[in-house]
Amino acid sequence: MPKPIQVSVSVYEGYSDKSEVIALCDDGSIWAIQNQNNERCSRWERLPDIPEGLTAKDYPHKEWNYQERPNF
Repeated sequence: MPKPIQVSVSVYEGYSDKSEVIALCDDGSIWAIQNQNNERCSRWERLPDIPEGLTAKDYPHKEWNYQERPNF
């Protein structure tokens, strides 16, 4: 059974009753579970594996311009 080595919790902006937990496991798998309306979470779902051997240069992208960055 995979063991979590890193966990992230997010609350959806504007939805105080909806959250998500994402866990990175020791075998490299990533799992997610959602909680809505303060109900008990029912089931973990495994996310697709991240492809190996590809780098950022393999994907089309726009060069980052710090003058154009959005305000967060």
